[in-house]
Amino acid sequence: MIQYGADRVVKVEHSDLQVYTTDAYQQALLQVLDVEKPAGIVMGHTAQGKDVAPRIAVKLEAGLVSDAVNLEMDGEEAVFTVPIYAGKTFEKMKVKGLVLATIRPNNIEPLEKDESRSGDVPNVQVQIKATFLLQLVSQVPSSI
Repeated sequence: MIQYGADRVVKVEHSDLQVYTTDAYQQALLQVLDVEKPAGIVMGHTAQGKDVAPRIAVKLEAGLVSDAVNLEMDGEEAVFTVPIYAGKTFEKMKVKGLVLATIRPNNIEPLEKDESRSGDVPNVQVQIKATFLLQLVSQVPSSI
């Protein structure tokens, strides 16, 4: 991610994060966000992003923009483009304050890879409370 424009990437490793569960990822993300204090949080509009983003937004008392297809900055304010009316038209939303957003995959062109870039990649330790965690009992191989 550094080579695609990020200045800092936080790396989190924990045995309970090897397989996605809402509770484990929510706990880990909240701990990282508490330390990092970002101005905004952007996630993919994937099954996981759609699952965990609203939960994080509620815990942080932050706004949530879901299924955005574009993100621009207007000074210090984020401007998201989101589809409305079943995708027949689009609306621009200007957001102030802390906001979480899910971005529809493949809608924003990635920056060109720059092998010469370097950045900060700290390892962050998190504590996952197993009280509410679901446990994977078995995994059936996909035949698709």
